[in-house]
Amino acid sequence: MKLLLSRPFYVFAILASIRSGCAVPAVPLSGLESEGHSVCDPSASGPSLSTQQSTAFKDYIHIFFEERDVQKAFDRYIPGEYINHISTAASQGREAALTGLLALQANPDMMRDHVTLFTGDGFGLAYYRRYIPGSSTVNFAVMDKMRFEGTCIVEIWSLFQTINGNETNPIAFF
Repeated sequence: MKLLLSRPFYVFAILASIRSGCAVPAVPLSGLESEGHSVCDPSASGPSLSTQQSTAFKDYIHIFFEERDVQKAFDRYIPGEYINHISTAASQGREAALTGLLALQANPDMMRDHVTLFTGDGFGLAYYRRYIPGSSTVNFAVMDKMRFEGTCIVEIWSLFQTINGNETNPIAFF
């Protein structure tokens, strides 16, 4: 018997399966492991593209957040053009983004938790908290939206809001 799922259920299942207190699990890439080299395909298409993008996005986030290897994540999934809509970005392009993110990730105390991922319709979305334990100035709710071409990430929008700890809504952010 074949079980057909409606799109809303499918979306809920993806969110429920990816939701994590802090760890984003590694995703096997079926022989695509290629240390330091791009594994994405900008011309990927077809009926399995959504699944391929989901796998690529989970792996990108795992490498970035858990392995803390920004260079490797960019080398694998952002090999070329990169459009950056982040308000704090000083300039455009892959190298400018990489330079800024390497500096941010250089702080060993920088943490992320409450990670939720979603992919669909050619986009990946990551919602999480970025913070330094004990810091009164580095505690943010962040939402990154990334656009794919094939299985490569080519564009990002990022929104972040400071978590003060005195928000009116007792369940604000997470």
